[in-house]
Amino acid sequence: MAFLSETEAARFAAKTRWEGKCLIWTGCRNSDGYGKLTVRNHQYRAHRLAYMDAWGGIPAGQVVRHTCDTPSCVNPKHLVLGSDADNARDKAVRGRAPAKISAAQVRAIRGDPRVMREIAADHGVSAANVCLIKSGQRRQHIGG
Repeated sequence: MAFLSETEAARFAAKTRWEGKCLIWTGCRNSDGYGKLTVRNHQYRAHRLAYMDAWGGIPAGQVVRHTCDTPSCVNPKHLVLGSDADNARDKAVRGRAPAKISAAQVRAIRGDPRVMREIAADHGVSAANVCLIKSGQRRQHIGG
């Protein structure tokens, strides 16, 4: 049932460490804290690789959720399948839902000449979100 070859599994394991009951990914992470690793010329989120290696494939329309609410955890015992709606509900219950920002904040972000991380810190959003707002890829319906 293993998805990873012996060599790939060893490379994966070398990028983890135990913290309590969580197996924490210590390799590269994205801006949301999820681990990432390229295997066979495809980049995967580390928790998805851990799930596939332990439990098998991920059916279409399903996501891999964390029962421990730790994005960098790759302990297969903490990973379960669910829908996007299940995942959104998890985030809301755990207080991890994305920050809602007002139209006035969107206009302020678009007009702010500072670097993205400074703007992001002031508005409680990620620098990536600021970039998407400034480029018009998010909140297109808000003028200004």
